[in-house]
Amino acid sequence: MKKYIPFIILVVAVAGYYIGRHFYFKPAYDSGQVAPDFTGTRPDGTTFKLSDLKGNYVLLDFWGSCKANPGLVALYDKYNGKSYKDADNFEIVSVGMERREASWLKAIEKDGLKWSYHTADFTERGQNAFETELAMAYGIKWAPTTFLLDPKGNILEVSPSKDKLDAFLADKLK
Repeated sequence: MKKYIPFIILVVAVAGYYIGRHFYFKPAYDSGQVAPDFTGTRPDGTTFKLSDLKGNYVLLDFWGSCKANPGLVALYDKYNGKSYKDADNFEIVSVGMERREASWLKAIEKDGLKWSYHTADFTERGQNAFETELAMAYGIKWAPTTFLLDPKGNILEVSPSKDKLDAFLADKLK
């Protein structure tokens, strides 16, 4: 039995690490909660509020130019402008967590992020990207982190896979 003690300690330590990691990276909001409202400023200087998009399914995407969320353009192309059983449309709101505006704008163009709801949560020099106002409000500690919102602004799911999003939206089409 004594020969298994180091193995048992290792298993407990590894399990503890992954459990702790899970809770550390878990955002402050989860399924069933209302997404906090905020005002974003688009690249052209116009503003929008998240609450302006009530009535739509919304994917709120926190990202950084070095960790863009691939596949969102295809999802947007497939589901934006379609008719839904219980919603007006599907929209994506991108929140770039960046140090410089130029990096944010370049990533939007390079990745072909064609939706109109982009805002940035810029960091100060020496500040961690996850210490910005919106990242802290949502408890974001990892990018990309996404929130799927229902037409009332409630969080349906945190960081669903592309396949799960695709299946969910397909099921909601008229």
